[in-house]
Amino acid sequence: MALITLGANSGKSKVLLNSASTTTDVATLELDLSTSYKIHQIYLESIAPATDGQGLRVRLSTDGGSSFKSGSGDYSFAVGNYFTDGTSGIDTGHASRDFSYIECGGGAGSGTVNEGISLNVLIYPRQSTSNGHHGNTVHISGYRYDDNTLYRTLLGVGHLYNSSDVTADAVQFYFGTGNITYSSYYHYGIKG
Repeated sequence: MALITLGANSGKSKVLLNSASTTTDVATLELDLSTSYKIHQIYLESIAPATDGQGLRVRLSTDGGSSFKSGSGDYSFAVGNYFTDGTSGIDTGHASRDFSYIECGGGAGSGTVNEGISLNVLIYPRQSTSNGHHGNTVHISGYRYDDNTLYRTLLGVGHLYNSSDVTADAVQFYFGTGNITYSSYYHYGIKG
């Protein structure tokens, strides 16, 4: 079996674009997805909702963040919540494209100690209009705590489904109800 290695001059580089941490309540966290990068990697650390039991959601923009796609047929997604007791629950939306957001895992606790969501988010904006609907995908992996004992592993993927030739150029994170009470993130761009 041959090993595949990337040399020092492979042409791929990962650049920290921005990072921030705050305990001030905000309605949304919005980040620019520069077209200079093929992939955007966002680490969200201990994101907590002001209202108990809310799911973290994602929407994408195709107009530089002036608005975010929110029509009932704009997204499809499938997210698995795998519990510490070995059972699992699935938040599904993959059978049809009837969603106005991508769910990243529902029911997060409300900002008390040991509650919230931490995620690694990979966003692949569409790279060319000749690719049809390929791209504009959001891949998540991470975990959520509901209290000191209930830990859930989160895995999922979502897709901005739009019949026109569009490229995602901004992302918005928000909870279903209420504000984000704490947010910390690192946003990287990866060149292809």
